[in-house]
Formats: sequence, structure tokens, C-alpha cells
Amino acid sequence: MSSIDLTVLVRDERKPHPASVRRLLDLARQWDRWADDYDAQARQRCDNTLIACQLTAWAQAYRNAAALLVLTVQPRPKLIGRCADER
Repeated sequence: MSSIDLTVLVRDERKPHPASVRRLLDLARQWDRWADDYDAQARQRCDNTLIACQLTAWAQAYRNAAALLVLTVQPRPKLIGRCADER
């Protein structure tokens, strides 16, 4: 498990250092690979549903954490329009 500098996770007017962003994105990719591994193990353990459910839950947790890391370093999409129902 690699340690990361959590100060780059704070959004402000300054942009984070590119090396820090690269490390965070690498960590997110690693967590996504771990999620894929847990999903593969869960599919192999069809005989034990409790273990399969736990592995699937860990996979989802790693996917959520990876998505959160990516969202902290990538800009959010701009709102380009609203639906007619949203007023």
C-alpha cells in the first residue's frame, strides 16, 4: 500500500502538482485492478455465497474509492443546460 499526500485532495484555486496527480491516478488504477481481482474471485466462489458477497462488497468499495480519487483531481463537468422540468 503506498502512502499519498492528502493535501492534494483539497480543492482550491491552486492546481495540484502533476506528479501528485499522476500518483493519485496510478493509485486509482491499482484499486480498480484490485476490484477486478476481487470480482474474479467472487465469480469463482459460487459455492460459498457469503464469501462471494464479501468479495463483491470489497470490489465495490475499491471501485468507489478509485472513483473518488479520480474525481478529486479531475475537474467536474460544466453544466451546459438544464431540462425544462428543472426550474
